[in-house]
Amino acid sequence: MSTAAQQEGFQEGAHNGLKDAERISELLTFRLARLVAVNDKAGARWMNSNFNIKLNDWRILGLVHEFGPVRVGLIADILMLDRGQVTRVVQGLVQRGLLESTAGKTDARSTELTLTEPGKQVQQQIMKFASDRNKQVVAPLSKEETEQLFAILDKLIEHNEDLLSLPDPGR
Repeated sequence: MSTAAQQEGFQEGAHNGLKDAERISELLTFRLARLVAVNDKAGARWMNSNFNIKLNDWRILGLVHEFGPVRVGLIADILMLDRGQVTRVVQGLVQRGLLESTAGKTDARSTELTLTEPGKQVQQQIMKFASDRNKQVVAPLSKEETEQLFAILDKLIEHNEDLLSLPDPGR
């Protein structure tokens, strides 16, 4: 999508029936952040007490499982975290024997990550918990509403990733 088309799409969003918010609690992003925070707190508590794993530790394990072998940079990009922060978490997971770090096949300067057997076991157990929790989160919704929600979220994520490439409107 061109920058002009993206900017036009951004401006058109004002005509989708969403009224101007007067309070922070009326903002979509604030409401989504609260939903995420509630679920992160529940998940973090369970992961810490059962595996001594932090949320970002598990997210990295999950992404390595999904995309592995995978570069640290791709994980940082997906999680929208600083590469140095991801590298520090990865180092801890390597020290704990949950990840293996090797030189990249095409570029020895890059690092590729894979799960170790213990890492696979931890990831699978946490994924089971997360999947069950996911079902609890959407329990008040019908099957159709859940499908719509996921489709809408995918659409919003794609649109907002496109918005990141636009020049800062405040400048």
